[in-house]
Amino acid sequence: MVDSGQGEVRYIHNLQQIVQQTLQIEGFEGLLLTHSHVDHIGGVKDILKIWGPLPIYKYQESCEIEECRPFLHYIRDGDVISTEGATLQCLHTPGHKEDHMCLWLKEENSLFTGDIVMGRGSVSGNQ
Repeated sequence: MVDSGQGEVRYIHNLQQIVQQTLQIEGFEGLLLTHSHVDHIGGVKDILKIWGPLPIYKYQESCEIEECRPFLHYIRDGDVISTEGATLQCLHTPGHKEDHMCLWLKEENSLFTGDIVMGRGSVSGNQ
């Protein structure tokens, strides 16, 4: 899973339904966090509560959410995370936030951009 959302109750409820009914999977192998803004990490507690202890992959040794610290695995620019059918290369892309990472999905030739590419506004500056 990439990012946890911000932790709104209805989002977590909808995510649970989609995972169980539509995707028909029991859970996740891990959680990758693109950066530490609350709308990307705020749902970590709920994800851990519902799907149990998961490895959490994040750039830099910091996480504002106490519950995620025991599960943190720190990733660096160029690291590769593999799972069945997916190979993600981690790309450190500071600017929007100093700890921002993009994730290159090699099999699909696709990029998870986090907040580096936005529909409007600016992503410049360390906010």
